[in-house]
Amino acid sequence: MLHDRGHTLNGVVCARPGSVDPGACQPSLTRAAAGPAETTASTGRGFWRSAFDTLAQSHHQNFFRMRLIRGRRAVRPLLVALFPLHAAAADQAADVAERAIRLDQTMQALKDEVIELTTEAQSIENTVLVPDHLRVSVYLRVDVAGLLLDEVSVAIDERDAESHRYDERDARALLSEQALQRVLRATVGEGAHRIRLNYRGHYADDGPEDPPVTGSYEAIFDKGDRETELEFTISRASRFGDELRTTMKQWRSLP
Repeated sequence: MLHDRGHTLNGVVCARPGSVDPGACQPSLTRAAAGPAETTASTGRGFWRSAFDTLAQSHHQNFFRMRLIRGRRAVRPLLVALFPLHAAAADQAADVAERAIRLDQTMQALKDEVIELTTEAQSIENTVLVPDHLRVSVYLRVDVAGLLLDEVSVAIDERDAESHRYDERDARALLSEQALQRVLRATVGEGAHRIRLNYRGHYADDGPEDPPVTGSYEAIFDKGDRETELEFTISRASRFGDELRTTMKQWRSLP
């Protein structure tokens, strides 16, 4: 039995109406009819899911924003409480610095007073132990460039010599212009006295094998009824020579 060509619906070949098997298309028609309903349900689910995601994101943002606000509100009282402490610490540090400056000034003033009192006490002691009419002061000057003294000794009459040793710093200081060092202070009676001076040194550019530079001087001086001051000078014998000489000058106090 021949059938007419049927029509196609949703990919299924269906017979014309009145054919032997009219229900052949029913399953396909049923599935085709269900398509729009499924699409509508899927669209509804997507809408509610999107709405839920948006609500959840907004909730999280509000949650973190509230925590940040609460954190700021919690930190603000702490900062307000710490600010006076910081100001108090700064004031305390300034007060400590000011006290330290005052203490340093006080210590310096005390040092100056001690030096002044020591000088006065030394002057009084010299006046008592070494009266002016018995006092003899001996000074030394070095007028030779580069000559560094190692030792100097001074003796009056038959007394023991008084010695001075120099390190490099003191020896160089003695080479300064107008430098003068007191090497002896003693008491002697009026009249003539013998004085002896010996020195030993080296030149600044000498090597270990170079011999030391030595010299001596002996003279007679008269002691009056006032303080006597003697000045020894070590210098070159001539402008162009290497020979050294020692001279003595006696200063007398005015009445």
